[in-house]
Amino acid sequence: MSGILAPQEQKDLQKFLKFLSLKTVQVIVQSRLGDKVHTRSKPNAMGQDWFNLAIDDIPEITDETKKAMSGRLTSVDVPMCIEISLKT
Repeated sequence: MSGILAPQEQKDLQKFLKFLSLKTVQVIVQSRLGDKVHTRSKPNAMGQDWFNLAIDDIPEITDETKKAMSGRLTSVDVPMCIEISLKT
């Protein structure tokens, strides 16, 4: 198995990493909001529902994530750090 990806594989990987990063932040931030939510998984994922998560994205979280990432994607060399400020 070669360590070099074909151009289409590289494009697919970048797309996957982008959606993984955005959905990861949604899950982490929404889990810290303190709201009790009951959701069901989606056993037959379609389109962007790659991760079978039935949580709706909050646009503000997506916007802030995109601004923070500044067009960069997470990688093995550059980990993603999510800082959450708690107000009590």
